[in-house]
Amino acid sequence: MNREVNDNSAATLPASTEVLIVGAGPTGLLAANLLAAYGRDVVLVERNAGPVQEPRAIILDDEFSRVLATLGVEPELREHSFGPVGVHYLSPLGFAILKVAGFQTPNGFANRTTIWQPKLEEALAQNFGRRSPGRLLFRHELSSFSQSDDGVVAEVKGSSGVVHTISARYLLAADGASSLVRERLGLKFEGYSAADQPHVVVDVADDPDGSLPYTKFYCDPSRPCTCVPLPYGMRRFEFFLFPDEDPQAMLEPENLARLFRPYRDFSKVEVVRKAVYVFHSRLVDRMQVGRVFLLGDSAHLMPPFGAQGMNSGARDANNLAWKISAVLAGCGNERVLQSYDRERRDHVSRIIRYSVRMGRLSNITSRPLGLLRDGMFALLNFSPPVRRYFRSMRHMPKPDVSAGLVAGPGVGGLTGRPIPRLELVLGDGSYTNLDDAMGTGFAVVNIDANGDMGGPVINARPYDPATRSIPIGPDSSAVYSPADEFGQHWCRENSGKVLLVRPDRYVAVAANEAKFDEALQEFRVAAGQVS
Repeated sequence: MNREVNDNSAATLPASTEVLIVGAGPTGLLAANLLAAYGRDVVLVERNAGPVQEPRAIILDDEFSRVLATLGVEPELREHSFGPVGVHYLSPLGFAILKVAGFQTPNGFANRTTIWQPKLEEALAQNFGRRSPGRLLFRHELSSFSQSDDGVVAEVKGSSGVVHTISARYLLAADGASSLVRERLGLKFEGYSAADQPHVVVDVADDPDGSLPYTKFYCDPSRPCTCVPLPYGMRRFEFFLFPDEDPQAMLEPENLARLFRPYRDFSKVEVVRKAVYVFHSRLVDRMQVGRVFLLGDSAHLMPPFGAQGMNSGARDANNLAWKISAVLAGCGNERVLQSYDRERRDHVSRIIRYSVRMGRLSNITSRPLGLLRDGMFALLNFSPPVRRYFRSMRHMPKPDVSAGLVAGPGVGGLTGRPIPRLELVLGDGSYTNLDDAMGTGFAVVNIDANGDMGGPVINARPYDPATRSIPIGPDSSAVYSPADEFGQHWCRENSGKVLLVRPDRYVAVAANEAKFDEALQEFRVAAGQVS
C-alpha cells in the first residue's frame, strides 16, 4: 500500500495532486478508489493512525455493494458480511407489525447486508494502495486551506507537527460530522439533534439469534429496542433511553442487565462493545463551494432507522468521482460539477426524513399511540397490495436523478435510474455481467434495436472518447444476450431502446433508436457541452 504513517521528510506529502481527499472513512476511501480507477492522481489524508478498529456503521445496501464489486473489493468482504438482511417490526401484543425479507435487487446484490466496518475500511485502503497513482497518508491532518479559480492550496500537518503545503485541483471533504472543512467554509448544518433520545448500543458475540437473517425492531412503548444481525454470529442491540436516565450510567453492568432482561440472560451475554449513540438529523446548505465538495457525514447526518447513513456517503462518492474525472480529462466543464449538489441534495433530504419517520414509528413510547400503530398495521396486512408495497421496500425514497445530468424523462421510466446489473452470455458461451462489459466509462446500450450501433456511439463519444458499445439481444445472434429470466424479461420490456449509461451506472439518456441523437443532444446541453 502507498501508505505513510510518519512524516520524516517533506517528501511524505507530494507538492501537488489532482484531488486531495480529507478523511479515510468509508466515504473518503470509496471516493479515492473510484478516482484512482478512473486514472486520477489522488492524495488521501487521515488524522487517525489507520482504519477504525471497531464497527460503527454496519449496513451496506445493494448500490454500495455494486460499487464495491466494480472495484473488485466485494468478493474479499463476503466472509466479513452477513445477508441478505430483512426486517421484522414486532408488536408487544405478540404479532409482527411488518415483515420484510431480505432480497436481491436489480443491482445484483442484497438490499441490505451487514458488514464489519474495520474489514471494509481495510479492504478499501489496501485496494487503493494497489492502484497507481494514489497515496494514503495516515496521521496527517488538514489544518487550513484556501481556494482560487485554479485550484486549492492546503496545509497538512503530520504527527511530528511538520506542516506541508499541497496544491490540488479539487478538495473533497469526507472528514465526518465535525468537519473542519465545513466549518471553515462557514456552511450551515441545519436540522436537529435528538439529544433527548440517546441509545445504548451493545454488540454481543455468539448470540442465540446470530443466524437469523433479519433485524428485529421490538416496538414496545415501555422501551423500544432494535436487534441487528452482524457478521460472525454477532448481534447489535440498540436500547432507547428515557430523558431521566443517565446515558453513561446505563452502560454499567447492572443497568445493562436490566436492559437485556426481556431478551437475554445478561450473565450469558458476551459483550464485545458498548457505547452511547446520539442520533442526528442534519443537512448542509451546500454540498459544493467552488472547488471544494462535501461528502458523507460532513454533508449530512441521519438516524440509523433507514439504514442509509453510510450508503448515502457511498452515493455521494459514486456520483461525484466520475464527474471530477471527466472535467480533469477535458470532457466536461463546471456545469458537470455543479450537478453534484443538484442530484444528491434532494435524495439525501428525502432519505433523512424517511429515517426520522421510521424512527418515530418504531420508537413510540405512548401506549395508546403504540396500540393505534399496531392496530393500523394489523389491518393493512390484510391487503396484498399493501403487503407487496412494504415488502418490496417501495416506501423508501429511491435515489433517482430527476434534474441534473440526464435528458428529460426519456422512455420506459429508465432515465435517471440505475441500469440493472444484468447477467450476460457472450456469443462463445462465456458469462459476464453488464458492469464488466461497460467498464469504467460511458456506455451506449442497445437493447435489441435493429440499426447499426456505430452512429449512437460515435455521437456519444464527444462527451467520453472511451464510450463502449453494448448490443444486447434475445439470442446468440447478438454480442450479448441475457443469461437469466430476469434479464430476458427486462430486455423484452425495453426492446428497441438505446441507452446512454453514465459511469455511475445511472441512465443519462433513454430513447427509441430514431430519437436517440435528439435525446443525446439534450444531455450534452445539460452537461454544458453545447448551448
